[in-house]
Amino acid sequence: MEYEILCDLFKCKLHDGNKVSKHVLKMIGLIGRLASIGTVLPANVSTNLILQSLPNSFENFIVNFNMNNMKVGLPELHNMLKTYESSTAKVKYVFMVSSSAKSSKWKNKQQ
Repeated sequence: MEYEILCDLFKCKLHDGNKVSKHVLKMIGLIGRLASIGTVLPANVSTNLILQSLPNSFENFIVNFNMNNMKVGLPELHNMLKTYESSTAKVKYVFMVSSSAKSSKWKNKQQ
């Protein structure tokens, strides 16, 4: 049982475009299952397992988290990641609007 749970935990990867909340909750659930059978992971190991499972789009979050030597529980890490995800989604939307406006100006100049 422990082996299977650890395999599932180590294989967890969030792919770009998927929601971080569901992913982190799944990992927290696996960590909880391990604890329920007597295998308690140290807090820093649990945190690092979650952080290493994130895609490159979370690189700024991970660097900031590690540089500030943050020590938070898994529920707080979950909330921080959701906040980061929603803030970066808004930035991408703004860039998309800005780039489409520039391309229409360019088309007008060509005519």
